[in-house]
Amino acid sequence: MEEESKDNFISLLEDLIERIRQDDDYVSFMVGNMAAIVQYSEDAIIGTDNDGTILSWNKGAEKMYGYDTEEIMGKNISILVPRDRTNEIKCIQGKISEDKLINNFETIRQKKNGDLLDVSITVSPIKTSEDKIYGISTIERDITQQKMAEKALKKSEEKYHRLFNDDLTGDFIAKLDGKIIQCNPSFAEIYGFESIKDAEESNISNFNPKDWAEIISRLRTEKKIKGHQTTHQRPDGREIKIIANLIAISDESGHFKEIKGYIFEND
Repeated sequence: MEEESKDNFISLLEDLIERIRQDDDYVSFMVGNMAAIVQYSEDAIIGTDNDGTILSWNKGAEKMYGYDTEEIMGKNISILVPRDRTNEIKCIQGKISEDKLINNFETIRQKKNGDLLDVSITVSPIKTSEDKIYGISTIERDITQQKMAEKALKKSEEKYHRLFNDDLTGDFIAKLDGKIIQCNPSFAEIYGFESIKDAEESNISNFNPKDWAEIISRLRTEKKIKGHQTTHQRPDGREIKIIANLIAISDESGHFKEIKGYIFEND
């Protein structure tokens, strides 16, 4: 069956090649379509010779870099590269000369006005019918906003972890059965664990099973519990009085799946 499908594909491909050979109108149609796709793509699509001289420059490149086609043609593609990254061009040209594809390479490029862009670049060789490399095709996508979002998220996460780790409150996240998913140093200290790792291998429902069952029941309807006072027995047997603020965490479908808690020891 697979062999038959393969034969059918080869037959269709041969018919298509023969049609292209015989039908000049079809060739013109296909070339026109390809040219339109390149010209009006949002991505910068740039063609150069093997030395980097720019030979083609689409609307996406004009918009991305600020150079009109007339002023950029004939210049070297290194005009788009910041001074501290000029070695990248030689490296790219070297790989293309070895007939290698560069796919989604993330780097920095420079606009006409000097602004820097985060870009993702795909570079491939342009060949003659005899398989000789005579140029380089580069597709560049502006990922500046994506990178800014990633940096903002990373900064937010780092801030959260600093607050979480430095908080004097015993912070934790647990599954509905009480299994600790995450906790901070203060939580481990309150319950007498030697390390966060030991605390995260514990189950908070074991400290007062009846109280935990009540918490689960209330959170299903109330979603939040503030100032809950109870007594817990630590793993070392010592009883402690605590005050807890608790929040129900739901998944994307709205199903109650985890609990976030903030524990204060009530001396």
